[in-house]
Amino acid sequence: MVSERRVLVRSGLCRAGVAVLAIRQLALRTVAVEQSKLSFTQIQIQARSDVRLADESVKSFERALAFARTAAQQANEVVRISTSAFEVGATTNLEVIDAQREARDADTLVTLAEDAVRRAKLDLLIAVGRFPR
Repeated sequence: MVSERRVLVRSGLCRAGVAVLAIRQLALRTVAVEQSKLSFTQIQIQARSDVRLADESVKSFERALAFARTAAQQANEVVRISTSAFEVGATTNLEVIDAQREARDADTLVTLAEDAVRRAKLDLLIAVGRFPR
């Protein structure tokens, strides 16, 4: 009778141990699921931030491009005026050469600004997941 009791108690303890183990595994799985959800939420927030940043970058570089184009137009106008003034003898060829150099530099800045806009647009495409396709 005593040995039957021991077997029953041992059997009950084993079952209780299995139940505790199952509860622990369930708790660990629940924690893993919650961690996965938090990681996913963090990735979503970062992705939205990257898209906003890339979009603002495109807008900023487009504004810089517009200013660079305006500066290049004005520099080319200065070249035209300097050339006209040189033709009538009002200025020297140094002013014309200087104006041409400044116009060329302004045109170079326009090209660099265009490149920056293209790069920013590429970054935006990457941020929204549309490149490479």
